[in-house]
Amino acid sequence: ESRVKNKYRLLTIVLLILFFTQGCHSPAASPPDMTGKINIGDYVFCIEEAVADQYNARIRCSLRRGDGAKIAPDARFESFEVNDNGSSSGGTVKYTLSDDGKIIWIDIAQSGSGRLDDVCTVTLRNLTFGEDGALKPVNGKWETSYRMQTEEETELSADDLKLQTADNSGSYQLSSVQISKVGVHMEMKIPQNDIVDFANQFEAHLFLNDGTVIELELHHSIRGKKAPFQATAEAVFGEPIKLDELYAIVVCGREIPIRLN
Repeated sequence: ESRVKNKYRLLTIVLLILFFTQGCHSPAASPPDMTGKINIGDYVFCIEEAVADQYNARIRCSLRRGDGAKIAPDARFESFEVNDNGSSSGGTVKYTLSDDGKIIWIDIAQSGSGRLDDVCTVTLRNLTFGEDGALKPVNGKWETSYRMQTEEETELSADDLKLQTADNSGSYQLSSVQISKVGVHMEMKIPQNDIVDFANQFEAHLFLNDGTVIELELHHSIRGKKAPFQATAEAVFGEPIKLDELYAIVVCGREIPIRLN
């Protein structure tokens, strides 16, 4: 009888050890998926590349059939979200069908007034197929993460540059310009808390060494409770740009030379 009790006691100890070493490791407590890859029914979603500086990110994803066949050209996600670290952010999502019809490339450009996370987390909801009635939507919610490839910014000399608005109704005091191969981030003081007026008045473009002009689609934000208000403007470049190819950034008509150390 004592031997049976000892066996039960030993079995209890083993079960307790297994519980504390494995049983507590539930899916909810597991680390986030960092593969950048999700299987969605017959389809595979993958984060192919994610490049960012502190405020701007370029992310390229792909969607393809698992069997390698051609994909429905109008395949789209009803919701496509990228984490923004809680900052004011703006972004675009562009879908492009590959020449062979087998891949849909999904390009995301995202800018934030605050520093972006170094890990890109994508949340997807409901895969649909447009007018193709033969294909039923794949409903669900999926999430995956991918570590960003980070690019360092170069700080340009702004020296509290005073910029006149386009309609000459006021001015902005530019305090910081940070630029990388991914995008540009600018900080300034402005007299009014009017985001529509700020977005209409504050503009910028790049001037390359070969004379090419690249217009920038800026994301604007304002914070503060009284004048002067703190404001930011940032943009992701359409394509990565080598800094030694840049001659200047022109902000509200004022040229700021780009001189690398």
